[in-house]
Amino acid sequence: TLIESTPAYKMAKGSAEDPVLSPAGWQSHLKELKGWTDKQAQQYVAKAIDRSSLVAAEKRYTTQKGLKREKAILAIERTGRGQIAPLMSQEQVAKALEGSTLTTGQRQAVETIVSTPNRFVGIQGDAGTGKTYSVDRAVQLLSSVNEAMNHGKTEDQPGYRILALAPYGNQVAALKNEGLDAHTLASFFHTKDKKLDERTIIVLDEAGVVGARQMEQLMRLVEKSGARLVQLGDTKQTEAIEAGKPFAQLQQNGMQTARIKEIQRQKDPELKRAVEHAADGNR
Repeated sequence: TLIESTPAYKMAKGSAEDPVLSPAGWQSHLKELKGWTDKQAQQYVAKAIDRSSLVAAEKRYTTQKGLKREKAILAIERTGRGQIAPLMSQEQVAKALEGSTLTTGQRQAVETIVSTPNRFVGIQGDAGTGKTYSVDRAVQLLSSVNEAMNHGKTEDQPGYRILALAPYGNQVAALKNEGLDAHTLASFFHTKDKKLDERTIIVLDEAGVVGARQMEQLMRLVEKSGARLVQLGDTKQTEAIEAGKPFAQLQQNGMQTARIKEIQRQKDPELKRAVEHAADGNR
């Protein structure tokens, strides 16, 4: 039997770029944006739905088992909020990125990876916005964190490491070309000694095509080991082959997410405009 999935809402007079979030997601968004309390955000969202300034997005349906998995994924993410120590302060990141050519969105992505207190975060961006490039810059910053950690010590402590995962082999090959230690999700799940600990940062590329079953499995491993998970993807580009759309649902329910909007890959202005047009859903 199909049942309605967690309802999501969008702004009645918004644009295609505006978020589609659950009521809890809107509350988190407003608390972060305006510094409101839980109660203030809750009351505002309830009124906005009542007055139809927030309107229901397209309904989604799932099975009882699917809904149970969806709720488990969202609960794991919520439990991970505020549970880890930031690797660098926002001020340190700003100083380290002074004079860099990163776009505003890419800077936000780098800051999210190294300055977050949350175990699970997302980086949402259209194809060609430089999500992987942002990870490269975060890796460079982590090297300096590791160096500082061992400065003046006789024995080196194991530093923070990035482990990249992706659903398919061609994506893994691209990540390896960037110099990352990369594996397919399937091969990672089959590895007996995963070597995960609190100094492991897992980067999941193409998170939009990862179904709920694999996402729940990965998030449970991350939670149990004390590791961190950064999900990269584009909710508009692809949908999961398996059941569920956890990357989109996590964003809708308030997972901290950096949004990269500036497309970098297309150098020809006409082509770039066409890609941006398509990215906004105007095909």
